[in-house]
Amino acid sequence: MLVWIALLGSMAEPSLLCVNCARPPPPHRRTWGRCTVCIERNLPSTYYCGEECMNAHWQNGHKVYHKEQKERAKEIRDGTAALEAQEREAERTGSELHKRSAAAVALMAGDDHNAAAKAWRKIITEWPDEPAPYHNLALVMFRSGRFVESAQMLLKAMELFEEGTENWATSAACAFHLLELPDCVAMPKPEWWNDEALKALSVRAVAVAPGHHKTLALRARVLSGHVLGEASWHAGPRTAAEVKEAAKWYRRDAGVLTV
Repeated sequence: MLVWIALLGSMAEPSLLCVNCARPPPPHRRTWGRCTVCIERNLPSTYYCGEECMNAHWQNGHKVYHKEQKERAKEIRDGTAALEAQEREAERTGSELHKRSAAAVALMAGDDHNAAAKAWRKIITEWPDEPAPYHNLALVMFRSGRFVESAQMLLKAMELFEEGTENWATSAACAFHLLELPDCVAMPKPEWWNDEALKALSVRAVAVAPGHHKTLALRARVLSGHVLGEASWHAGPRTAAEVKEAAKWYRRDAGVLTV
């Protein structure tokens, strides 16, 4: 029996095996059952031999996969909306900045990271006091895996956006999450990189951008401090009330990502 299963496994397409235990489907059926979330979101099929394997794999990584896919889908939607907005604004105003920005956003939407980065750098050279190009260049750098440069651009965007606005808040939140990455450990930190300032920043960020998952995650992470893992800043002890509030913000963040 074991020999037969092994032989069957070698003959079955790898993509049709149970993703958790690698068992092939039995001879009387072509596939195992599919992940229902993959079906709902029209993603490539992920097969499971049964509910036990599905639940185990969900906890061991498939849940993270779906969260990443949800974020990517949101990025694509946001990118398309941004492109359409830039094109409308360029048509309405006839502004050279808006025309150039629309062209750069189109390159981003097409995943041409190198050309998009060059386009945004040229725009920044000609309009150095405009904050949006820095934020958009940061996104290109992030997608290219260049996290230090991305963080630098976000901090510059945060500096140029009017303080207390939604754009300022989202730039700050995105910068925070990048500065927590191992790649950015040695990078000089902003003046607000301390416990009290981060608590104050996170309160303001969620107040002006309550629907953005990065600001929600910022507030949750700052409140949790060392509770869910070593913080990259000197975080003091947390009260039970702070930990409870952190959980609330994590739930809100999860709710935004599942919309």
